[in-house]
Amino acid sequence: MTSSLVAPKPLLFVIAGEPSGDLLGESILKALRQQFPHLTIAGVGGPRMEQAGAFQSLLPFSSLSLMGLSLLKALPSLWRQLRFVRKKVKELKPIGLLTIDCPEFSLRVSRHVVGIPRIHCVAPSVWAWRPGRAKRLPRDTDVLLSLFPFEAPYFTHMPYAFVGHPVFERPAGCAKRFWSEQGEKRPLLCLLPGSRESEIRSFLPIFLDTFLRLKATFPQLHGVIACPLSLKKLAQTLAPGFPMVWDEQQKSDLFAAATVALAASGTVSLELAHHGTPMVIGYRVSKLTEWIARSLLRLSCVSLINIVGKEAIVPECLQQDFNSTRLAQEIAFLLEHPEQRMIQQKKATLALQSMASTPSFSKGAAYEIAKILGLAAYGKEEKVS
Repeated sequence: MTSSLVAPKPLLFVIAGEPSGDLLGESILKALRQQFPHLTIAGVGGPRMEQAGAFQSLLPFSSLSLMGLSLLKALPSLWRQLRFVRKKVKELKPIGLLTIDCPEFSLRVSRHVVGIPRIHCVAPSVWAWRPGRAKRLPRDTDVLLSLFPFEAPYFTHMPYAFVGHPVFERPAGCAKRFWSEQGEKRPLLCLLPGSRESEIRSFLPIFLDTFLRLKATFPQLHGVIACPLSLKKLAQTLAPGFPMVWDEQQKSDLFAAATVALAASGTVSLELAHHGTPMVIGYRVSKLTEWIARSLLRLSCVSLINIVGKEAIVPECLQQDFNSTRLAQEIAFLLEHPEQRMIQQKKATLALQSMASTPSFSKGAAYEIAKILGLAAYGKEEKVS
């Protein structure tokens, strides 16, 4: 008698934190699902990953979006979550572990996982601070997937692959579509106060005050806030009635239409540059975090577009300069000088060209993951007599 046996469905355990990790995970899981529909996903992720990977997060991933002193205060809760996730990895017996960014949490889980391949996406910023982390990384993961080509020299001591940056996969923005929904076209300031709850709470009031200062000088100026869907209610509470978008396509349209953007430092500087949006970058941390960072930082700038471009392409207002008066001055300068906006756009475009890759990020990352895990073999049927 002959029967057909199908290999058990492989399970991939994923861990990601913060909206930026959710976006990365969504792209990767969509590409994996398309090629390997039999793949099962479990772990920790945001709403985009849950939808793309057809799984329910074991933890609210927003609880992992911590940094600086906020991280210290949340340590007891994080330790409980760490133990819980480690236990789940052992119980579910996945064929591999994929961790995406959020190294304070994800790599602490990965460090204790044995017997399966461990893959980490997004290299720690050792070129910016704490370079010693590069030497310790092989203890925490087996393979590193990098988003920036200039990171390769820092990780020659371990399996490494440059898979490109997802900024090039973002939906194309359409300024015309944005204005058809908003009405009369006029000078537009895009406000991007961050992707963490702590950033929205701290930065949005300063951004709103900056807008009001500018409005006094530029009465035709229009402002729109862009924030993650998960933080929509918080942003609406802090800025009731202020125009706001959270859908990715609407955000892209906003970027394309904006005259200038005011943004908290982060990946968004690359997204804005990709859409040709002139910008001013701002950020502020606590005095203690600043003191610690100053002793560890190896760079004179913090925004990714400046780091990639190796020059001060966009203005940065940090720490004591992160106030509505200074921010308004920098934005007013760009509003009044279109030639300066054009110079910034050209330099940012040149900087981005160094990051382009073939294939795209999602396909490149999915290919590397599938190769490491041997996923192709799981879709085959074996006939047993």
